[in-house]
Amino acid sequence: MANPTVMAALISAGIAAAVSAGTTYWTLEREIDKVVLATQQNALHKIIDARLASYQTVYRLISQLAKDASKKSLPLEYFEKLLAEYDSWDSSYGYLLGPESTNTAYNFRQHLSYLVSSSLVEESNIQELLSKAGKLELALRSDLGIYGFNLQGPNPDLSTPKVEHY
Repeated sequence: MANPTVMAALISAGIAAAVSAGTTYWTLEREIDKVVLATQQNALHKIIDARLASYQTVYRLISQLAKDASKKSLPLEYFEKLLAEYDSWDSSYGYLLGPESTNTAYNFRQHLSYLVSSSLVEESNIQELLSKAGKLELALRSDLGIYGFNLQGPNPDLSTPKVEHY
């Protein structure tokens, strides 16, 4: 029969080894989680930076469209130029669009292309294009996180209405 003191020491050593192994495993899992999270955050920062740099071009196009359409009657050539500029942007930066904004951008481009190819520069078609441009603007803002969070509660001195559509 084994010495009880030796048996107690072996049992204590076994328990200590198991606790140590479990703690090490748990610590390694948490460290791996931290590395994965840091990598995802870094990638997100890079995507947001690239979007900030590129979205301003398309935002300028649709913002100018809304301003120009409210002032005057626009010729077909205006929309042809807009389509060419938009297509150029899309070819260079369209890959940065998120899933929702990709669909919204596609709908905007399809209607703009229809307007140009059919030569139907009518008020109803322009209003539909403006509606799609407004949705595209909201989708771009959503991609950037502008409507995704509140850092603090609303300032009681600020009474800006919530934007539902443009």
